[in-house]
Amino acid sequence: MLGLILWCGGQVRHQPASLLTCAASAALLVALGEIGAWLRRRWHSRPRIPRGR
Repeated sequence: MLGLILWCGGQVRHQPASLLTCAASAALLVALGEIGAWLRRRWHSRPRIPRGR
């Protein structure tokens, strides 16, 4: 679905790309989003070291 949205956006802006290229770009965007979500979950689940005051 994201690939189709990217393809339609290129058509509207008169910068056409192949549907395969748009699908590859969409897959890259999804992969980056998933990696970011994984890193965020990992960061928030790490043990906290209490600070002395």
